[in-house]
Amino acid sequence: MTNNHSERQLRRVAVGRKAWLFVGSDDHGQAAGNLLTLIASARLHKLDPELYLRDVFRVLPHWPRERYLELAPRYWLTTRARLNPKQLDQELGPLMVPEPALPTAMPPPIPAELRPRRRRRLASTAEDFQDGDLAPVTRSWC
Repeated sequence: MTNNHSERQLRRVAVGRKAWLFVGSDDHGQAAGNLLTLIASARLHKLDPELYLRDVFRVLPHWPRERYLELAPRYWLTTRARLNPKQLDQELGPLMVPEPALPTAMPPPIPAELRPRRRRRLASTAEDFQDGDLAPVTRSWC
């Protein structure tokens, strides 16, 4: 068993580290990190990053904000199949946004038992105890 593939993927970051040292500011560094994350995710899902980004940048101004997840590399092939190819190939112009995909096309919601629970603060001061009671009053952090 070898890890040559993962080492080659990390080499891109290691080689570019010196070139990316001066990206301008922290905000520019964050933007560069976001872009590199999209590129790596597109490669992971066997998409050509250049074509993926071109299509996403074409669709993004027209796409509803609450449906941005459909533009992620994981769902891009399904989303792209629902778009009009002639409109997508144009550099400018209107773009018809299709109706939302069926709920089965999106990832299922996280079950309640797997969601993180809110923590309760332990009683630590005299005010946390009710008058004459030995049981503390529980207060949530939120």
